[in-house]
Amino acid sequence: MAGAILTESQLATFEFARGCGLKTPSGQDISQTLADLRKVQGSALIIGGMAVIHYGYERLTKDIDLLYAYVDGKILERFDPFFRVVLKAQNGWHHLEHRATGVRVELIPEGGLTTYGFIPGPAIVGGEEGFISLWGLVWLKLVS
Repeated sequence: MAGAILTESQLATFEFARGCGLKTPSGQDISQTLADLRKVQGSALIIGGMAVIHYGYERLTKDIDLLYAYVDGKILERFDPFFRVVLKAQNGWHHLEHRATGVRVELIPEGGLTTYGFIPGPAIVGGEEGFISLWGLVWLKLVS
């Protein structure tokens, strides 16, 4: 897996937003966070706003959401070199922060119950290059 990368034009959206006075991470912060994330991501998939951006839709987000297999018991250990734990939740919905940039990362476990159903796992929704598949992203949006 090559890992999650956004193009220069996708990262420029963050710079534009900052130029308009919005409080969002810089394109450089996002790029650096994604670079470190690629080193420890494993089978977890980027979902949420970053995945929407990856699929070509302009959107702003302040964090990176990651869907992970609940059985991935070593995920916090794996992330430790680059991310610090802000909130370790018993239900697996952990909040992290990139040590170098301060960009927030939310770990979302498969199997969580939402308003309209259960959150499917990375193996079910599929993906490539570190991002959830487009149909998997739509599925998650529908169950949330």
